[in-house]
Amino acid sequence: MNTSKLSGNSADITGEQKNRLKELLPEVFTEDKIDWQKLKAVLGEEIELGERYGLSWKGKSDVFRIIQEPTTKTLKPMRDESVNFDETENVFIEGDNLEALKILQKSYYGKVKMIYIDPPYNTGNDFVYNDKFTQKRVDYEQEAGLRDENGQVTRIDGLSKNSRDNGHYHSNWLEMMYPRLYLARNLLRKDGVIFVSIDDNEVHNLRQIMNEIFGEENFRNCVCVRRGIKNVQAQFETVDSLSVGHEYILIYTRDSGHKLPKLSRTSGEEYIGKWDTFWRGTDRPTMRYDLFGNLPEHGQWRWEKNRAQKAISNYEAFLNSGSDDLDAFYHDHYQSTGEKLDFVRLNDQGVVQYYVPPRNYKLISDNWMDMSIKGSFIGFDTEKTIDLLQRMIGWTCNTDDIVMDFFAGSGTLGHAVMNYNARNRERLKWVMVQLPEVIDVSSQHYEAGYKTIADMTLERIRRASKEASQLSSTNISFGFKVFRLASTNFKIWDSSTNNKSKLRQQMIDHLNPIKDDVDEEDLLTELALKSGIDLVAPRKLVETPDGKYYVLDEALAICLEAIVSSSLFESILASKPERVVLLDSSLHNDDQLKTNLLLQAAKASIEILVI
Repeated sequence: MNTSKLSGNSADITGEQKNRLKELLPEVFTEDKIDWQKLKAVLGEEIELGERYGLSWKGKSDVFRIIQEPTTKTLKPMRDESVNFDETENVFIEGDNLEALKILQKSYYGKVKMIYIDPPYNTGNDFVYNDKFTQKRVDYEQEAGLRDENGQVTRIDGLSKNSRDNGHYHSNWLEMMYPRLYLARNLLRKDGVIFVSIDDNEVHNLRQIMNEIFGEENFRNCVCVRRGIKNVQAQFETVDSLSVGHEYILIYTRDSGHKLPKLSRTSGEEYIGKWDTFWRGTDRPTMRYDLFGNLPEHGQWRWEKNRAQKAISNYEAFLNSGSDDLDAFYHDHYQSTGEKLDFVRLNDQGVVQYYVPPRNYKLISDNWMDMSIKGSFIGFDTEKTIDLLQRMIGWTCNTDDIVMDFFAGSGTLGHAVMNYNARNRERLKWVMVQLPEVIDVSSQHYEAGYKTIADMTLERIRRASKEASQLSSTNISFGFKVFRLASTNFKIWDSSTNNKSKLRQQMIDHLNPIKDDVDEEDLLTELALKSGIDLVAPRKLVETPDGKYYVLDEALAICLEAIVSSSLFESILASKPERVVLLDSSLHNDDQLKTNLLLQAAKASIEILVI
């Protein structure tokens, strides 16, 4: 009876894609390799191995190596920098977004409803990420601009300037964007949507690589967005041509079968509300209660009981008002009070439904976006307005959905989601990633005390969290968990050494695979991520006379005790997890006990993973 070894790497992108293909077309594999002749025979004329239309550039083949290269890095919880760490389901990650996206592949695969990014536009003044991790460190640092010709360190954040006189000006930008968009697609739900802001410099190339990654059939629209007045004025001052007064947002869906909702208009800019089912397929006991004489056997209602009952009363008030137009009733109430009403009803077919209100009423004043405290503005001239992002959120998302931005900048998306939740009594969750990009020492932001853009992001969302809490009339948590990209908590085997004494010492050191002085919370976070459990999953500590263990999301049990007794193991199995993670050494002293315990796990269909 064997145990499985828990991989210390991020998801194997190539292996998982190959496994999916093998499930669909097992007959095209020979000795675990794809036989192109068999594939062509199965698909006929659909296979073209020669030249074809598409976007190509020098270095494109390296992009797929970058995508496939796993990372051993992890995310370190930063409680002191967080707000309401134990209650919130919002996540801010400080670090390289490529590494972060790789780390999140297992735990957030297919969970994100909406992605919005505002990446560098490649204007000639932007910085790009250098992702050539396999180079020698000195060569990499010099090429990336971290060292000058004299070998002196120049940038500590890993960015290099991509000026127009660079011979690989467009290629560098494409090399940066392609792997990030590729990995982002994996995180989207089947009904997920991605919005990407861009301008004329790269809109043509961006559309081609998104056609390649998401599929041309999943293109939904290219929206023009008017530039801010500062950007238009700056262009008049620097460019001897007509001003381009707009930018673009490219919109793609994850799946060709998913269509975006139509924006039906009544008058002016007010959109029509709709009714949707009040039932969800997931199962949370606190959301299961009697409603209209119905108690779901499996699944749950969308809202907690008090909110649902108040929504039923609101609908009864509408029926008693004599109005026959719920949208008008809703709008009149909103205009007079600023309160967004909930409604729940039982329709003629006996289905419990809730009212999805019009999504584009003006939710904020322009002044609320300033976030100015003691004269220090947090933001950029090029940042998108909160109102624009809230329109996209309201158009695509429902309660409990996850929204992501991995080019977070000053944190506009997190700000927008928290404000949207406060104004609409929603519970959308956000995940943002921002590199600790160093700020120019001559800038107003540096003078205000910010050393990196990530510092600015954190300060802005702290203030946004506080103001959203003041705006909200519900008990929604407007905090966020902060994580920082960090090295793994496990010892990494050095396969490059041939020295016998070093190999012997490595073997001794790896009897305990965990690095010295590792914080338990850091270790639990890494094990959860590498087991496919997300960063906000509920965590329960179980203490027994023989030791303790943790249960995460009711699916994963982690026990880090040096010795696992029979009674402790039986307690772990009694919690009915899908998988159990143990130290490999904790079961080695008694082979008979190990065999018996693993047989019990196999009988209960519980997978045992060891580290």
